Amino acid sequence: MGSKNSNKSIWTMFSGTVLQINPGVLENELESCKTVLSTGVLYYKPNSADSEKKFNSSKDVPESWKDFVSKVSKTLGVEEMLCWDLICSYLSTEFRGTQETLKELIKDEQKKKPLILDIWQFYRAERLYLLQILKQILTQNQDSKTSPIIKKALKLLDSGQGLRKSLMEQIKSVTKEKAPITELLGPSLGRNCRSSWIHYNLRETCELLQILLISLHVNGFQYADISDITEIFFQFGFGTKLPFKSEFDETNNNLVRNIIHLCVMTLVFMMDLPSLSTSVEDHKIWGTSENVSKLERLVSGLGNHPSHSPVLLAWTLSCFLARGPDGLGKSSRLGEIALANRVLKTLETILTDDFNSHHLVSDIIHLEVYTVVSVLLSVFDPVSMGLQTEISNLANILLKHKSVAAHFWKQGSESGLAFYFQEILHNFPREFIPTVECMSSLSEASEVSSQKTVAALASLDIYTENVDEISSRIGRSSDGGILLLEDRYPYKSTRTICIPANTKGELGENGCVKWRMKYSGWQLLLAECGELNLEVSLGEEQVRARTLNRVTKLTDLVSNLISTSPDMVGKLEELVRELGILCERFCQVSHPPVNLLAGITRIFASLIKTKKCDKMLKMLKSSGLLPHYSFSHSLLEKSSSTLVPGVVGLLLAEEETVCGEYPLLIAFLSLLKESYRSEDCQAEVLFVCREVLPSFSNWRYQIPGQREQILKLSLSTLLQFINDVDTGPELLSREHSVCGSLLYLVSTGDRTIQTLLENQVSWEKGRGTDFCEIVETSLKILDSLLSSSSAEVVLAGPVGAALRAPPSGPQAHLILSLAHYSYFFHDPAVATAAISLLGTVATAVDRAKAAVSLLGCLGSSAVSVKDLLLARLESPLEDIRLKIAIVDLLSQCVNTQPGMIQLLLDININLTVVSSEGSEAVEKESGDSKLVGEGCLTPTLQLLALCRDKKDDNWQKLHLSIVKLIYNLWDSTSLLATRHLKDEPNFWTNLCWPISDPIENPDHRHIKAKAYILRILASEIYTWKGKVADELSKVLEKICSEESTCMENWCQGNIPNKLPEKTLHDEDDDTEDPENVEMFLISSWRIFLLVLSKDYPVCVSLAACRLTFMATVRKLMEVLRDEPPPVRLSVLLAETGTVLIKRWQTKSTDDMESLCKDMAGILEILYSTWTSLHPRARLSILGLALSTLRVSQFKLDSDQENRVFKDWMSPAVRILSLSFRDVESSLGRKDGPVNVHLAPELTISLLQTLISRFTQDKIWLSELHKESALQLLLSAAGTCCRHKAAPTFVSRILQLLIGVAAVPSGSAALLLHELAQELWLPLADLPDVPEWEEASLLGLELGSALLRTGRTYALKTAITAMALLSDKLVRDLMKPRNNLSGLPRTVCIARFVGLLSNHINTWRFEHQPSLLVIYRCCCVLLHYCTALLMRPVLLASLVKVSQGVGSSEDANRCRRISTASCSEVEVESVPPEAAAAHGSILDISLSCLSLLLALSPSLPSLLTGDALLDPEGFEPLLSVSFSNPTMEENQEQLSYGTLLALANCCIKGITRDHARSPSPGRGAAKPSSPETPDKRKQTLVMERCLVLILCQSILTLSHSSMSSRDKQLLRRELGAELGSIADTWRRYHIRGGKSPGPTRSVRFAGTPSRGRSPQPPPSPQPPKTKSCGEDQFMKFVSSLVGNIFK
Repeated sequence: MGSKNSNKSIWTMFSGTVLQINPGVLENELESCKTVLSTGVLYYKPNSADSEKKFNSSKDVPESWKDFVSKVSKTLGVEEMLCWDLICSYLSTEFRGTQETLKELIKDEQKKKPLILDIWQFYRAERLYLLQILKQILTQNQDSKTSPIIKKALKLLDSGQGLRKSLMEQIKSVTKEKAPITELLGPSLGRNCRSSWIHYNLRETCELLQILLISLHVNGFQYADISDITEIFFQFGFGTKLPFKSEFDETNNNLVRNIIHLCVMTLVFMMDLPSLSTSVEDHKIWGTSENVSKLERLVSGLGNHPSHSPVLLAWTLSCFLARGPDGLGKSSRLGEIALANRVLKTLETILTDDFNSHHLVSDIIHLEVYTVVSVLLSVFDPVSMGLQTEISNLANILLKHKSVAAHFWKQGSESGLAFYFQEILHNFPREFIPTVECMSSLSEASEVSSQKTVAALASLDIYTENVDEISSRIGRSSDGGILLLEDRYPYKSTRTICIPANTKGELGENGCVKWRMKYSGWQLLLAECGELNLEVSLGEEQVRARTLNRVTKLTDLVSNLISTSPDMVGKLEELVRELGILCERFCQVSHPPVNLLAGITRIFASLIKTKKCDKMLKMLKSSGLLPHYSFSHSLLEKSSSTLVPGVVGLLLAEEETVCGEYPLLIAFLSLLKESYRSEDCQAEVLFVCREVLPSFSNWRYQIPGQREQILKLSLSTLLQFINDVDTGPELLSREHSVCGSLLYLVSTGDRTIQTLLENQVSWEKGRGTDFCEIVETSLKILDSLLSSSSAEVVLAGPVGAALRAPPSGPQAHLILSLAHYSYFFHDPAVATAAISLLGTVATAVDRAKAAVSLLGCLGSSAVSVKDLLLARLESPLEDIRLKIAIVDLLSQCVNTQPGMIQLLLDININLTVVSSEGSEAVEKESGDSKLVGEGCLTPTLQLLALCRDKKDDNWQKLHLSIVKLIYNLWDSTSLLATRHLKDEPNFWTNLCWPISDPIENPDHRHIKAKAYILRILASEIYTWKGKVADELSKVLEKICSEESTCMENWCQGNIPNKLPEKTLHDEDDDTEDPENVEMFLISSWRIFLLVLSKDYPVCVSLAACRLTFMATVRKLMEVLRDEPPPVRLSVLLAETGTVLIKRWQTKSTDDMESLCKDMAGILEILYSTWTSLHPRARLSILGLALSTLRVSQFKLDSDQENRVFKDWMSPAVRILSLSFRDVESSLGRKDGPVNVHLAPELTISLLQTLISRFTQDKIWLSELHKESALQLLLSAAGTCCRHKAAPTFVSRILQLLIGVAAVPSGSAALLLHELAQELWLPLADLPDVPEWEEASLLGLELGSALLRTGRTYALKTAITAMALLSDKLVRDLMKPRNNLSGLPRTVCIARFVGLLSNHINTWRFEHQPSLLVIYRCCCVLLHYCTALLMRPVLLASLVKVSQGVGSSEDANRCRRISTASCSEVEVESVPPEAAAAHGSILDISLSCLSLLLALSPSLPSLLTGDALLDPEGFEPLLSVSFSNPTMEENQEQLSYGTLLALANCCIKGITRDHARSPSPGRGAAKPSSPETPDKRKQTLVMERCLVLILCQSILTLSHSSMSSRDKQLLRRELGAELGSIADTWRRYHIRGGKSPGPTRSVRFAGTPSRGRSPQPPPSPQPPKTKSCGEDQFMKFVSSLVGNIFK
């Protein structure tokens, strides 16, 4: 057993301190150690020569260890093999070093000595823990879950020679044990070893005697056992003949006294007095005279030692019960000796010995003493023997015990103590204090006892008082007694207590009178309080000590009654109120009575538990007794600087610390522990923080245990205050003195506590037990403070200084001290709290950006600490709460302590995980190294596998902690650790079962675990881009299958309607509160679904997609109907639905019409709940509607669209109105909400898409009119423009208006508004900055749309727009000369100009200045465009430079623009990067030519002569110049050369692919129309150029002011140029429009492969209409050229 699990570890299983031990584990452990349990300390056999020889020949022990083991064996005095097992157990649980340090210790002779002593101490502690296991098995509660196993253990213990015989042999062995051989330890260590051995030996004897007594009680005994046990007791004189008495210290003397008393009470127990009253013949002793004689000789041989007197008295009483008064004989002398030795005082001492801390031993002892006292009182009169005081003290102790009190009330008046109880009641109130003390003891025992006590005191029939106190007239009654002749009122303060006239009484021998009358003792107690109240009101000096003592004792009775029976509060209310008044008055005197105030405070502490004392508690707080804040002015705020200690603080400083007793302080702490939640308790808590905790170690203590009691009360109160009061952490974090005290307590160390435990007289009670609780509470307080929001304040004080201290200081570092608590096995709660604090420290220092490394602070002990944590995590005997703390420590170190987590997980840092096409692989630097060594991951995974079958709370806590650890590993991208986990078999199955196999009615821990698991899955899928392991694929398929309800119910949960919502920010998308478990789960599902819908690790069926999305929509509708809608949930559902429908598209639903109807309902709800929804929820719902609308175009026909989307228009338009109000309210505000225009922009996009889907404009236009939406849109756009705000919002409005204007009815509706004032004027006032370019451009597009649709009706507003915007338009038209990035805007302006040129006369009439300036700009622009079209390579360079991607060659080309460099026309084709710019320039040229054509007379009118009737009516637009345009020229009047160059560029662009083609045969096909948009544009530009040239030349030639020479020059040049163009077109037309060779774009794709005959040419196709029209036009041009110019 020793080599596997130490006795200390096994004891924790039976002690009740370990939770959730599997019964199977207990059974296995019991089976493996049955030999040890049955033999006890005899298992450790002494060493001998044979054992040494056997050990040396053993091959199980390494040779290098045998010499050391032999030396240790000599010191321990046990066999060498047993010694080896002890050493192995010691090294695995107690040794705090590494293998290297162990080797050094063994090699060094000096360092070896402390190691041997430490092993010896461990061995002696193991013996003690073994005895504790035996005791615990015998006393285990029979109703516990492990009762079958305990019964089996009892059976094992009784096997063979029997437990009782074994115990007797063990007692013999221990009492005769020799001192250890200490030569190997040296003088100093040897003395320590010897003194420790004496203590351990006495402890073992004491424990064995207790086990023996328990065994006798549980299993019974025979007379032979009495003889054998008594004989053993005689061998060591019942404890009086123990060796080494001269070396005993005070603790050892106490142990010796306990041994003596246990021996005595064991013998008294075996006399079995209770059974004598039923049958003497069947009695084990009195059944035969021989047994009686033997035992009588044994008892007589005890002598007259005072400690043996209970045996003498018990034997005397036994003889009396068996033989009667006449048969006492010699036993009467024994009884006289016992009484002479004050046997009752000895019994009182026995009842207060330390072994009574064990409940079963205490029950046995108390019941035996109760039996002895009851028989004594039944036989003798204690008053006649002078034992009244001793009987009173003994009775008060006995009646406090629950079992004794229950037996007392059950026996009634037949028991001996009942005689005493009746006697003191008959002497009440003369014997006031003994009666109240007895009542107080009974009320403390149990609730039933307290109720019977109240009833007994409520109906008394004798009133006893002293004769000398009677001032009323009395006389003789007829029966010889006395008679009261007048009413008597014993109490001056009240007349409620009255002895009426004619009351008869008896005069006693001791000068008292007993009046026979019915009265309530409670009324008399109230009168006593009133009497004291009267005395204190007359002055402090008038208070009598007798009255004060009586009321003080009275407070103990009331306090015990309320504590045990809270229902009594109503009956005691008047008495409590009177005591409260007393407290108020005594707080005002100069020397308040400490004990009285302490009693009253205890009463109020008990009252608080009943929650029925608000008024009385306020009375107590107003009395000045408690610490409070003082106010010198009513407006002052409460602060720590105004703290007044109150009477409690004054008495603590003046009296309690002087005398060393602290009743009032303890009572105050008890009160504070119950009332800490009160709002006005902060001052009391501060008093504890400043006056109690920092100073308690410097006080004097008269009563043992009060120091620890004060500490426990103070610390438990502070812990509750921190955990339950919101302001608790903040208040205590500022009190650095408290933190310093906590550090002092926490630094106690596990070795110190273990030493205190082993030095206790009793195992269950002592300083060691108290310090276990004290240190645990201190650890929890620090844990709570560091995990609160005030952690930074705590770290700024002594706690932070201790953490930041260098590891190698004079004392052990705080982190190392905390880690060493993991070696503490006695109470797992201490180790659990310490490990939990370590994890909290790791998180706190990381949050505070403090440079604290746990690994660095552990230093050389890091490896040993890691090994121990691993061992305790693996051990099946450990408390599950400790395992939870270890796993939590791992989880918290993942993100905060990389060195520590590497140590604990034993990660191989020489390996790396690399990504290979979406999967992962491991690169190894050396051999076949493992990813993870002997770290904590393997036992963690084993625990994870066990969690599935465990349903209790602590296993669910452990499951959640493990899942959270795994989540943190994935979240921190710990690739090596996660890879190791994924390589483990069944990892994904063991992890994901809560998702794939959900349980019914899960609690919050299970829900949290599911949430973390979903996030783990999402992280894994996202990290490796959907390429996951086969096992995970199967799990995902199970989750996403049609049979599973997981995805359908993903957003279902019991989420409260009213949750404490936090403000959402954009960065909070994936941050949810883990405490709100349902929301946390839904958020995790959201993450999982979004990742799953993107990366598709498995195929999600159509049914699963539909169910998931429709469940989202339905839950969203349900949530939006709440009042108010929950913020986080509404945002989450809406955003999730939006993303899912975008990714799943048509897979989201199979009934699109139904979905659209649901969305109409959601839009209606959105409108009604707009103000209560979070902005993100609004945006998400609008996005969901917009996505649904776009997806529906694949599922709905036009009739369905008109029918379904009709219901969308009304809420959409109304939502638009609401959103515009938000924008309006934010305009002009510097602190306005950010991105407030996003919602209206989305609404506009929704409306725009809706309008485009309707086939009937009447449907949507009526809704717009109903809400005045057009006016709203125009007003909003104009307002934003005026405020220079929200340019993108304005752009969206204009886009919607363009869509409306595209329909005739919509255009007509827009034209009804004052567009000039509402739109054009604000647009004209916009700054010339990039963010407003789009809005200005869209404004022009709106004008174009209105003009295109409304025609003449829109002409006026179009001209107005042109007039107002002309300055901007001119600047924009000229921008391409400097930068080609503005080409799209220029194209838009040019198109608007082109549309307006169709109404040139109206334009000229309405606003000629704008026409003139635009005409000049168009001339300049056309000139520049022609120059650019002539130079495509330069155009490409300009485009690349403007885009920022140009090379140095491009930059040089752009800088060298001049006549010399750019006068020649380039013949290359347009480069691909310049294609878009080339098309835009062609568009600009078309629009400019349209304006010029509009300003020229039409060609038909010129040919018919109508325009020549008044040739002066038109001005020539072209100058007579035939040079090509250059880049640097800025001509405001075009020339013939520019237009001819433009026409030549176009004809060359059209015919460029045919320029080098061979002449076709006569049977060639007719030319086909150009196939590309650019060629169509070039054709139009060429046609308009030719028409404009013809028109202007005819007009010019007919102009009288032109000379004949110029006309001749004009005819010649134009004839040549135009003829060349016509010939080029003719040749192009004849060649068929297609080259027989391949085009450049398909040069290689169209080449026939070798070895195959060429395909025959296609049959000629009839020419198309457009091609014929172009051919006719060119023929017409050729004809005009021949007739006019040649």
